[in-house]
Amino acid sequence: MDRKDLILHDNANNELQKILYKDAKKIGKY
Repeated sequence: MDRKDLILHDNANNELQKILYKDAKKIGKY
């Protein structure tokens, strides 16, 4: 994995975390 892929992967991960966090908030777990 080169550095660019790593950064892209990291960004995707952050987006996923944001989405999961939003959903969790809706459900009322956090």
